[in-house]
Amino acid sequence: MLRLHVAFALFGVFMLARHLPAAVRVLRGRPLGREARPALAGAAMPLVNVLLALVILAVAVKGLLGVLIWR
Repeated sequence: MLRLHVAFALFGVFMLARHLPAAVRVLRGRPLGREARPALAGAAMPLVNVLLALVILAVAVKGLLGVLIWR
């Protein structure tokens, strides 16, 4: 189980590193790219991805702490 929680934690960190810059740009009001997306769809996806990454990371850290405290 320890390896699985480590893999989840690494995936959560990867998702944060990948999607956090776009979410910050959306929150600051800057455009995401050259393509013209609807405002809601363009703003929602980076924020949802960051929220999902934080949830994955929280579950992984909780599992890691549970495994390490149990030992």
